[in-house]
Amino acid sequence: MNAMGIISMNSPGLAKGKMKDILEAQEKLHHYFHENVKFHVSQAYNQITLGIMRDNKLLNDDDKFVWTKGAAAQCPLPQDVMHLLDRIVFPYFFKIFDEEDNKEVIERVLSNILELTADFGPGVFAN
Repeated sequence: MNAMGIISMNSPGLAKGKMKDILEAQEKLHHYFHENVKFHVSQAYNQITLGIMRDNKLLNDDDKFVWTKGAAAQCPLPQDVMHLLDRIVFPYFFKIFDEEDNKEVIERVLSNILELTADFGPGVFAN
């Protein structure tokens, strides 16, 4: 899963054709018992999201997404990013909050939400 996240982030064009398989593989690991697996699944989702943004050519020369402080409507994200966040990433994160006992895993998920917000602004919470 670590490699899938890194490949998706750095070679989004290559990963795009296999994105369904990548996401299915990630989802199969959602319920894996070991905390390191959950930790890295969470991290890979952030990397996949970044890769999709790169593939949509929404990052500037500094590899940053320019977003505006304020309401989510002021900095909309592409439909494929919102689909990933709404249907896979946030449901997984919320399930971790409800069911996980390991504080390190919960801390990593919170850090990932912070990273998503810092990278893509309030648009990640549009829905």
